[in-house]
Amino acid sequence: MSRIKILGWTDPARRVIFAPMRRPTPLFGPTPLSGPKPASGRTPKTLSNNGPPLDDDPRPWGSGGIGHHFEWEAARKKAFDAPYDIVMMRARRAEALGLTYEEYTLELIERGIYLSAEKDAARIAEIRRRRPMRY
Repeated sequence: MSRIKILGWTDPARRVIFAPMRRPTPLFGPTPLSGPKPASGRTPKTLSNNGPPLDDDPRPWGSGGIGHHFEWEAARKKAFDAPYDIVMMRARRAEALGLTYEEYTLELIERGIYLSAEKDAARIAEIRRRRPMRY
């Protein structure tokens, strides 16, 4: 004759045949899922440790295909890669005109002219207008 034990069902030789699995209930305090709600008012998702998202970093070439991204990147590096003295000279001239180093160098590469405050005031104003809005 089988009889019931606290751990589960046993046969006459007192071997455990089946031990039912039960989730232990806490004796005191709230249960794990009925805790206080966070300040945002939303309950967290089940099985979430509130860690950062597991998405990869955005691709440097954007959401589309690669296209000629690496060729353009190499050309840009070659154009902006200059000896230290030349970089410092361009940076000083750009600062005196109120431009960034990139804006001044792009103007030099595209048009082949060194900007000056007296002769190229209209062009400098146009470059400043084309800047994205900064907050």
